[in-house]
Amino acid sequence: MGDKGNFKYSDEEIISLAELNPGYGLRRLINQLYPNVHKFSEYKYEFIMLFNDYKEFCGIDLIEQLEDQSYSKLVSAPEYLEITGEKQLPVGYGRGTGGRKSKLDRKNPTASLIKVPLPPQEFNWGGLPPESERSRTR
Repeated sequence: MGDKGNFKYSDEEIISLAELNPGYGLRRLINQLYPNVHKFSEYKYEFIMLFNDYKEFCGIDLIEQLEDQSYSKLVSAPEYLEITGEKQLPVGYGRGTGGRKSKLDRKNPTASLIKVPLPPQEFNWGGLPPESERSRTR
């Protein structure tokens, strides 16, 4: 993967960063390494292929580690939105089933009772420079 001009990180660096960030999530890892990517599916495919090769070679499933929910902590819905800066809760944790809600429903006092898993928020770079600090040609 590191041979391609589009990829700024070597296979070894990607594997190392995946190992340093369990529970972070594959999508978030890719977005962290390549924040301006327009062809997410191409990167996802390359990462999955790299991690599958690594699993065959070392027996360690990095995708499973990245998606491990045990690294998440449960927080209230308002806390989740405040901490992440997201406008909506993750899929499956929303308060509605679609359609417009009445004003009374929107001021739901039980909203703070909804617990949402919050994945790790700090990305461990392990001494590697982030994408913004790397040269375009590697």
